[in-house]
Amino acid sequence: MVDIDSTFKVYRPSLVGPEDISQQMTIHDFFAGISGVRHMIISRSTLQVLCQLVRIPKFEYLHRLQARFSCNKLQLLPKLLHSCINLKDLIVDFDTVDKVPMGIKLIYVPRCLIKTLECVEINELEWNEESGMKLVNYFVENAVILKKLTVRFIDSPVSNQEREVYRELLTTKKRSPRCQVSIY
Repeated sequence: MVDIDSTFKVYRPSLVGPEDISQQMTIHDFFAGISGVRHMIISRSTLQVLCQLVRIPKFEYLHRLQARFSCNKLQLLPKLLHSCINLKDLIVDFDTVDKVPMGIKLIYVPRCLIKTLECVEINELEWNEESGMKLVNYFVENAVILKKLTVRFIDSPVSNQEREVYRELLTTKKRSPRCQVSIY
């Protein structure tokens, strides 16, 4: 297992210019060096740097990933999952610190959602936060062999009846008939 919460000294917030090739190669080489791990925990800031790479290394042996995503960086998720081709378990710690109303669209469906992803846990959602609900729907509608989806809300003014209605709604939309949906 590797737990990554590194501060990368990048000189610009975006690593896309030709002058950034050396930094990109260094960061790419670091992640390529740990690409054989089976379990990875990655912080929000490290994740943002990783997803700025033109080409993310493949994590072929990664079976369990725990990542912290801010609500305005959810569009990075499919790019990250594309590099995790054999992922079975995903834990998303959702962060609403950077609440910015954005029209986030999660369209691309990586291979792991179709072939290998069995368990997804999404933590720290807020009941009426739109991008968090889009995240939940993304997995419900696209994960073909998903066996278990667990959603945990940080604010629980919702009644058991409302929770049950939401669970039923997710169950009717799910792509995997064997998926159990749990809401807390």
